[in-house]
Amino acid sequence: DNLAMIDSEIDKEGIVRCAIEVKNSPRGTGTELFRRMMEHYGRWVNSIEGVWESGDNLNAFNDALESGASPEEAALKTWTGKRAASYGFTKVTITKMGKNASGKCKPVHVLFSK
Repeated sequence: DNLAMIDSEIDKEGIVRCAIEVKNSPRGTGTELFRRMMEHYGRWVNSIEGVWESGDNLNAFNDALESGASPEEAALKTWTGKRAASYGFTKVTITKMGKNASGKCKPVHVLFSK
């Protein structure tokens, strides 16, 4: 199955929330979908929110923590953090950071702003 999907919204405060899923798709990468989203919302974007309950972002966040990164540094090492930083959104605010039974962080909610 080929899949390239983005679901995004921007609220009245300019906070963008998005979910991107790409599997074997010739129609564009997640980075391309993110770029199109940022172009679409343009100057209205004040921050980008990450809500990680599972998946690649959460795994990268936990891996970075285990390597000695601070939570803010770890957030910037995720796929979403790298995309946000490429648009100048490098200020990180962790709004929620739980721990599961194995000691890994879950869930993690983060805001990337300028």
